[in-house]
Amino acid sequence: MIQRLTFLCLPFLASCALPGDSAWSGAHVNAFGGMVLMSAEGSADEISVPDSTLGNLEGSLEFEKAEESSLYYGARIGFAPFELIFSDFGFSAEHPSSLTGLFEGAPVIDLDTTTDLDLSVRKAMIGIDILNTGVFRLGLLGGVDELAFSSFGITDINTGRRQALLDDEQALVPMVGVRADLDLPLDIRLGGELTGIQVDVDEISVSYFDLDANLNYAITNSIELLVGYRAIELDVDGSFDEASLNTAIEFGGPYAALGIKF
Repeated sequence: MIQRLTFLCLPFLASCALPGDSAWSGAHVNAFGGMVLMSAEGSADEISVPDSTLGNLEGSLEFEKAEESSLYYGARIGFAPFELIFSDFGFSAEHPSSLTGLFEGAPVIDLDTTTDLDLSVRKAMIGIDILNTGVFRLGLLGGVDELAFSSFGITDINTGRRQALLDDEQALVPMVGVRADLDLPLDIRLGGELTGIQVDVDEISVSYFDLDANLNYAITNSIELLVGYRAIELDVDGSFDEASLNTAIEFGGPYAALGIKF
């Protein structure tokens, strides 16, 4: 019977959701909160920040990996085959780094510096299942990620003087992707999504890819344990106010959370 129903649904996959008791069947709410241990490293091949107070900042920057734990939370609310998705996490750390170019207007080669990076990533997506059997689902995603740089700057270790790259800057990045979930025996569920885009936003060119893979274990009918891994690659080339930069940053790390579903 299910095979026949699935076959009949093929011409209407985007609106076809078979009945079931999975976390994505029918009307559903899934919310979670926990911690993520995120590491980040990167480089800036080209930096240009005119600064009349400290002098020009120009050149190339390499900053090493640093780790930071932070709150990680999100929710999925929907009525199959449609779903609203939200997640949020932040990253704030100081990275050992080196700069070659100009610092305070003076030429430097491999200047010992620290790079402070304080960034939050908020995802808001709309999903539509193209296949939903109650045991497996595959869906398409579309929405935006907000990248909010509270601070991104370079400090000379010897003098303690800091030059800012970005302070209080936000960018909304349109995203598209796919989502898949699979119910397994022993109250286990596997899930994953991949979103990304290459786009020009105002005066900024952004290449952005976001992978989230997770395993969910149902402790009770309404409480579950989530463990997973989040990885992000971000390339930004463009101008923010008076600063311009071409930078590549890689984020990655495991997370654990408790969730509720009903």
